[in-house]
Amino acid sequence: MPDAATASATGLSGRVRGRAGAAPLLWRLGSDDALPTSPFIALVPGTEAPLLRVTLPDTLKGSAREGVALRQLRDRLGTGAEGLVLRPARFGRRDDGWSAVLAAGQDAVAHWQAQVKAARGRCKAVLPDYLALPAAPGIWTVQTLPGPDGLPMAQARLGPQDGFSAEAPLAALMLVQAVERARAQGVLPAAVLRLGPSEAGVDGALEGLPLFPSVDDLPPGLPRPRSLAHDEAALDLGHDPRAVTEAAQARLLNLRWPLALAVIGLAAWAVATELQTRREF
Repeated sequence: MPDAATASATGLSGRVRGRAGAAPLLWRLGSDDALPTSPFIALVPGTEAPLLRVTLPDTLKGSAREGVALRQLRDRLGTGAEGLVLRPARFGRRDDGWSAVLAAGQDAVAHWQAQVKAARGRCKAVLPDYLALPAAPGIWTVQTLPGPDGLPMAQARLGPQDGFSAEAPLAALMLVQAVERARAQGVLPAAVLRLGPSEAGVDGALEGLPLFPSVDDLPPGLPRPRSLAHDEAALDLGHDPRAVTEAAQARLLNLRWPLALAVIGLAAWAVATELQTRREF
């Protein structure tokens, strides 16, 4: 059974509490519960907002890195990429070493934003549900749960930089591939936090890895996975960063003329003062 630090990662309403204290209230969009009256993070189906991997050289930085990532996704997805909202998945990295992009359809994002519009100011971020799972370097978190149509689902965080949600059979295949890739690279997880009910395919994919049912059961010396502790909120799908930039630019333009007039006025005052001083002396 999941412990208190991970319970709300099921996507149900709840407050996550970790060892570092209280984390924000989590609320699933589309639930029957009313919009929370306190600050919250809205969770959307991770199946509709996946992380897409890109291959980028370390030398690419800033906007150039984003541009190459977008071109890679357009080459891979074709015209479908034009209808996507994309967010570089930095997860707190400040070295421009990110190698994944969060992607979601524009129509879906607009629908999610409309659902939380009435909670403007209280909704701190709109995130795919798998990003609410606790994560830590070298630790995987895998959770199974019933889906909205009764089919078993799985959510995973393969360390702080990766994650996904999928129906259990597809998730099992993705986990098999992740294990094979990690084994080939010599970076198998030190532990797997295995939450939720048993599911044959998912459990089979994790066979041979050290599984633990809660954070408290992890061996001493391993990092403790925490929810929303890796700058996940920076991937917020609830706002458009470009719109924020454009609004800031508009404010600067609105200030330009008043500022220019103020500078002209200051210059005129300085000239007048200089002339007056010359007359006096």
